[in-house]
Amino acid sequence: MSDQFRCIKLINFFFMMISRFLARFERGETKRLINSCPAYKRIVCVSRIKLFAITFSLQLLMFINMANAGWNSFGDRQQFQIHGFVTQGYIKTDRNNLFGTSVGNGSFDFRELGIVGSYMPSQNTYFAVQLLSRKAGKSNDGDVDLDFAIFDYRIVDKVKYNLGIRLGRIKNPYGLFNDTRDMAFTRQNILLPQSIYFERTRDLSMSSDGIELYSQLNRNFGFITFQFVVSNPRVDGDTTERAILGRDRPGKFVGKITYLGRISLNAFDDKLTLAYSNVNLNLGYIPKDSEVGFNRNADFKFQLHIISAQLKQKDIIFTAEYARRSLKFSGMSVDYIPPFLESTTGESYYLQLTYLLNRQWRVYTRYDILFQDKDDRYGSNYVDSLAALGGTGVAYSRYAKDYLVGLQWNISSKWMVRAELHEVEGVAWLSLNDNENLNETKKFWHAGMFSISYRF
Repeated sequence: MSDQFRCIKLINFFFMMISRFLARFERGETKRLINSCPAYKRIVCVSRIKLFAITFSLQLLMFINMANAGWNSFGDRQQFQIHGFVTQGYIKTDRNNLFGTSVGNGSFDFRELGIVGSYMPSQNTYFAVQLLSRKAGKSNDGDVDLDFAIFDYRIVDKVKYNLGIRLGRIKNPYGLFNDTRDMAFTRQNILLPQSIYFERTRDLSMSSDGIELYSQLNRNFGFITFQFVVSNPRVDGDTTERAILGRDRPGKFVGKITYLGRISLNAFDDKLTLAYSNVNLNLGYIPKDSEVGFNRNADFKFQLHIISAQLKQKDIIFTAEYARRSLKFSGMSVDYIPPFLESTTGESYYLQLTYLLNRQWRVYTRYDILFQDKDDRYGSNYVDSLAALGGTGVAYSRYAKDYLVGLQWNISSKWMVRAELHEVEGVAWLSLNDNENLNETKKFWHAGMFSISYRF
């Protein structure tokens, strides 16, 4: 037992040191720290400090992996487990910024570091918690966040069916990948299709605080899963405001009761997956006294329907998803939401083909398209309507087409490398945190991406 405590103390020590360093870094004390410590004098630029942090994180995860093996040897592996993952990416674009200042020398500001702990005291009871540190340009600053924390109780557990309930911070179930998108090994690409899985509203869509009911029917051909969630969405302040209102506003969004549901079929030994998802997201807006033109019940309603399919046949994986989304604003100031944008319906889809060269290598290609308004797909009416109100805008901010080719190398069960090339037309899914004025962006642009991932 003493070995377990030594392991915990050592892990806590490392985390404490990292936390203190990052806190000092964010307070602007980097220069004083470097001057006061001979070891840091050799680190002469911020990029090297970032590289040090990345390398140290990898070493830490491998240390926890060894500690986890020792810990589990003391008891039942099914009762208590620790897992983790880390991904470091590099992105270079020729024009618009993606996950940091990617134009020019490129950006290393894409990093994911997560640790998951789970405990199963009985066959019907399960606890799980995940802490996540994510750096994605200016949208995510790398702070440690409670990604999810659930209590799962299996009410009925039969051979042919089960019924259960989850409470806490729950992963939002929609599409094929949303509830597993935070780990590189459980998604298909470095960058998931942005027509379906928006990065600019990631915190809002990833998880929410509430209750989930689920059931699974087991049949000879496979199984059918039902999920229904009632929750309060997580609102990430200025990032949410920029994504919905175009900029950081004085007031704030607050979550309201939201409903999500998904029904999925997994058949023929995982060769066929079909799913339908529905999201009804509700937010309220509380204006500051200085903001005029609002009523007391200003809100934003977002409804999403997704049809998903994946087919696996020998060495080929075909994936496709189609989404239709409705946005409705009420009680908002016309300075924020002009009348012609108060109610719009957008649509999007993607098609991806993956070919497995062998157990280690695979190549893939994808066509991904997003229209913010299905009745004004290429934004011409949007520009004209803005001009009539004395405003300016670019038509290509209302859509995006992304052509992708990628390569994946599974070095081992724990290590993976990916590389991707994107040719993009339009900027509809670009983050306003990294591109403050979409009118200054370019219609046609390219992105090269590279990532290395480790898990235990």
